[in-house]
Amino acid sequence: MDFWTVFLFALVCSVSTDDTGVWYKTKMSEDVVPPYTDAYETLQDILKQLSVVNTSQLLTNQTTVTALASILNCQISNLTISLSTTFNASDDIRDELDKKLATAVASTSSQESQIKSIEEQVAQIDVSLQGAQNQLSAAQNALEGKQQELSRAEAALQEAQRKVDAARNCMRRRKGIFSFLNPIVCPVFNWGGIDSAKENRGRAEGDLARARQQVTDYQNTVNGYQQQKDSANAQLADARNRLQISKNTLTTLQQQRDLASSINFELKKIIVHISVLSSTSTVLKDAIGNIVDFNLLIKPLNAIYDELKTNQLAIVFGSPLITDDNIAKIKPILDKVISQLPNMPLNTGSSDC
Repeated sequence: MDFWTVFLFALVCSVSTDDTGVWYKTKMSEDVVPPYTDAYETLQDILKQLSVVNTSQLLTNQTTVTALASILNCQISNLTISLSTTFNASDDIRDELDKKLATAVASTSSQESQIKSIEEQVAQIDVSLQGAQNQLSAAQNALEGKQQELSRAEAALQEAQRKVDAARNCMRRRKGIFSFLNPIVCPVFNWGGIDSAKENRGRAEGDLARARQQVTDYQNTVNGYQQQKDSANAQLADARNRLQISKNTLTTLQQQRDLASSINFELKKIIVHISVLSSTSTVLKDAIGNIVDFNLLIKPLNAIYDELKTNQLAIVFGSPLITDDNIAKIKPILDKVISQLPNMPLNTGSSDC
């Protein structure tokens, strides 16, 4: 394993699936959820305050109108700040996820290359192992032949010894007056046959010893290749396991990045909508109408809530989620408020929030 493979694997270990999950949830819980919660609760407060406005005083009491404009202006400002903070935090997390993804992709690619290299190594060892096993098999067959040759040489030596012993016994029995018959009746001592049989046995023993040594050598070679193969297969199994971990981490990081991107997309739409309300030229009654726009403001905020909840990020609001039904119920009240308001800027009144 080269330096860069080790380096990249060490990096991806730092963003393993479990660690990534903990890091991500911690960052989202600490940096995104709080400002998002503030923004949502600010919007809930705006809707509550608008739903209880005393419409009868709007035409006759300028102070009531000015106070409403001032409060709404401050709340929209707070809402904008909270949403911007949420977006910036989410975008920072997305940037960090991009870096982690790049590291995970590089590590995964490096591990795939390493696995390919080990697989090639295992294939080469298999070829060498098969060749050594063939040589061992041939050597074992040759050993059996040498053992048979030694057995035949032993038998030939025993037969030559038997003949000499028979000749000696025959001559011993015919000592005395009949000894002149020995050359005729008794076999001749064949000392040369015994010497030749001993030489053959010695050669057979030497051949057998060499055959045994060759079997031992080939067996050691086979064992060596088998150990190399076992070690390479262990490395391959470990590399495949680490690759799967890297792939799981990669998948997790991609899902987390997709969530951050989705949140950013929704927040951008909301911020663009809110920025219009913050304009100095915005008319108060228009601001009230736009602040309760379900599709441009509330629906995207609810979508973010669903995304966070799906990813097991706890969010607790002081009031239930704003629904389309909620907006439908307070819409008549808001329409009445809007109809009673004069054409005056949103930033009328005190700017001290």
